[in-house]
Amino acid sequence: MFPVRTILQIAFDPGEATVHVITRLAGALVSEASPGWVSLGLLVGLIFALVRLSSVNRLHAAAFEFLQGSLAKAGRDGAFAKTMDEVDAALKQAGQRDTARKAVATAWSKCRETHIIDETDGTPVIRNAVRPSVFFTLEDLGFGPGWLRILPNLFVAIGLFLTFLGLIAALSQVQEQLDPQALSRLRTWRVSLALRPRNSSCR
Repeated sequence: MFPVRTILQIAFDPGEATVHVITRLAGALVSEASPGWVSLGLLVGLIFALVRLSSVNRLHAAAFEFLQGSLAKAGRDGAFAKTMDEVDAALKQAGQRDTARKAVATAWSKCRETHIIDETDGTPVIRNAVRPSVFFTLEDLGFGPGWLRILPNLFVAIGLFLTFLGLIAALSQVQEQLDPQALSRLRTWRVSLALRPRNSSCR
């Protein structure tokens, strides 16, 4: 918990308060257990993201498999035209189970609007006026990675942030361990060295 003074600094002087907070965070990384905790946290976050991505992919694959199975049961040519109503009802009912199957059912209903019944040979045959691939795209179905696509850049950003915090902590430790008198003499020597006139020789 931050003290009341830090909260007041955030309210009246955000710049100084930010420096104070960053310094506190950097100081927390100095302990020997900090690298282990940070690595464990990143590993847990990565495992959570992979499990989430795997579960989402399984839902999407199950929705496509259900559509494929329903169309396979409907048969081909004339049999397919006769069982279209059953396929529509099955997909509509499946769309109430989860969002993935609902998206597939919605895409199928849009695709059905473009079907044409061809009775040239006497047997009704359903033909496509528009290719089904127009409706069953990952972007239109919402089957893309979504927010998971930013995870690689997010992990890189977290790694860089922790790296800079570690550098700040290391520099703060070095500054605290230096003798104040020796540091003052070092600064005086640097100033005198900078102000010393340089001799130039001409040939």
